Amino acid sequence: MAFFCLLFLAFFGVRMCKKVQTNEQDFVAASCAFFNWKESLGKKHEELEHVLFFMKKHPELKAEYEARIAQDFIAFQEEEKAKEFGIRALGRGNQTYFKDYAFGSLLISEKKFKDALDGALRLKEEMLGDTLLWQRGQKLGCGSCLFAFNLIRIATLCQELGLQDKELDTWKEIKSHLSDASERDQRINAKEVRKVCDHFNVGSISLLDYISSRQAALRV
Repeated sequence: MAFFCLLFLAFFGVRMCKKVQTNEQDFVAASCAFFNWKESLGKKHEELEHVLFFMKKHPELKAEYEARIAQDFIAFQEEEKAKEFGIRALGRGNQTYFKDYAFGSLLISEKKFKDALDGALRLKEEMLGDTLLWQRGQKLGCGSCLFAFNLIRIATLCQELGLQDKELDTWKEIKSHLSDASERDQRINAKEVRKVCDHFNVGSISLLDYISSRQAALRV
């Protein structure tokens, strides 16, 4: 009996090892495909298709990639696609935030900067007042990502409209969310805000460099 048990365990162990090995290969392939898609600034659509294939094959990967895909689509200025993945990551109850952000992009494209600013300020207050959003988005970081993009939009719209005091306050707020200091708003994930800021780096010039230059200019 013991011999047959050993044979069964050996056979079962081999099958389990093969399954684990296959899963690991899929996870590595998904990671590589996501990296390639992101590095291409969303132009390599086939790489994203590979990621989606592995997410379908391994549903546990959705938690790993949905929020990150949404974040990158926002950076690529593809708000409708960002909304699609953001809704999945945060839950359908929060789809209005992505819809509002996308509508703001439409207003900006039509040069309706005052209306876009009013919408961005309203979006900020609605997000801050949504306790459930931060409870669900804390682990995903997707709420912090959209919040950070919206803050940067507020600052740049204030700059466009010549609202210097409001622009200065918003740049200061963005920098506060980059800090790990205990007095900052703990709902906002500083790590995700840093990732958002990295999207705006141009060569050796970072968004923080730009913020510092704007702060210096506005204080003169």
